[in-house]
Amino acid sequence: MNLFTRGVIALLWTAGTCGTTAIAQNSITIFGQPYRVQRFNYSDQIKFPGVTFPADNVAIFESEGLAYIGNNKLIMSADDVADVFIGEPDNWFIEVNILTSGGNITGLQYSRTLAVVDAATQGYDPNPGGLAINTSNTGLGAGGNLVVSGNDGYLYAYGISGPTSGQLLQTSGDLPCPTPAGCSLDISIQNFNAEDLTFVPPLGTRPPAFYVINQDLGGLDIAGVERWSTAGTLLSTFAVGGTVAPSLEGAVAKGIAYIPDSPKLPALLRRPDGIILISFDRSFPALQAFDINGNLIATEILTFNGRPNGAPRLDMSGCSLRMHIESLAADPATGRLFLSNQGNFLSCNYMWILSPSCGLSDVAGPGQSLGSDGQLTADDIIVFLNWFFASDARADVAGPGQNTTPDTQFTADDIIVFLNRFFAGC
Repeated sequence: MNLFTRGVIALLWTAGTCGTTAIAQNSITIFGQPYRVQRFNYSDQIKFPGVTFPADNVAIFESEGLAYIGNNKLIMSADDVADVFIGEPDNWFIEVNILTSGGNITGLQYSRTLAVVDAATQGYDPNPGGLAINTSNTGLGAGGNLVVSGNDGYLYAYGISGPTSGQLLQTSGDLPCPTPAGCSLDISIQNFNAEDLTFVPPLGTRPPAFYVINQDLGGLDIAGVERWSTAGTLLSTFAVGGTVAPSLEGAVAKGIAYIPDSPKLPALLRRPDGIILISFDRSFPALQAFDINGNLIATEILTFNGRPNGAPRLDMSGCSLRMHIESLAADPATGRLFLSNQGNFLSCNYMWILSPSCGLSDVAGPGQSLGSDGQLTADDIIVFLNWFFASDARADVAGPGQNTTPDTQFTADDIIVFLNRFFAGC
């Protein structure tokens, strides 16, 4: 596809796109935890002004990095943006609002541009693979700044607030970098393809560290994770994918996220120091969870038949590509998981948002708003009873004798089955 054709695609996309509402998929169970699933097309929903042409509606597509930063906000990154939006910088880092109503997510919205890098004019190309925030007071990006892993084996830091906002920073602290030369941590001798990274804060006597995916660990064709100090010293490594779970043979690691311990996590994954969650690409869609020492906790295959080419367990309708979870993030306060699919140019750029559910009786949020909210309250009972007395099919949850197969009838069996589920709790 030549640049002219790509430009035409961008022009047509800017003029008008398909609907941007969430695609419905009722639920999925991941690591033993039921989740409510929503799917959004992020390249349709997240539009923002260009730098070269401010009237442009630019979009993040084929997103490489994803990080949750609290307060219903994500950071996303993309490279090669200029391939479609001609004349714009190729590397973008943006902040995204997660829109909510009544405890339910209703969409994604551009918040602000954190940084842009035009490789042709600025003399370096971060070629971003992953994103993290260094919340510690030491090393690269210290003090709550953005750290980026470059696919060529370098780590960069950018200010995201105050006078250094949007600027490349030096390798320690929050001082701006006078020139790109020397303002990065070079890990390429060990990891020439730093596909993604996450930040793990200090835990007891354990110092803060960046956990970075290496798709060719030690040159042994073994996908793995490296633990680097914030000053750029290699501390330890561990293998992931098929090396530790033969059922994932051939899987290619793409995304990584640290999730601190939370009661909203699946019980299977609870660890005092939190966990490391890994995602895999279209070669074998799956998730793997590890403790912070690199010990495998569990593997979750995301195809129905457990094989690489099986039908995906997350909704891919409208897309002919296989599922490819390039990046992921999590909100420990709500237990939500954010899984970002890498599409093809402006198509198939899906983000699945998984919200913990309390099972089939979790049908409402505050104020009887529809949708699960991870809690069982009177709102759920009221909504269900409203459905029941309106003969709404959503209240048909049982057959005779409290059989849990719907029978198109509305009887006391439906109410009893619903209440049994409700009082069983989350």
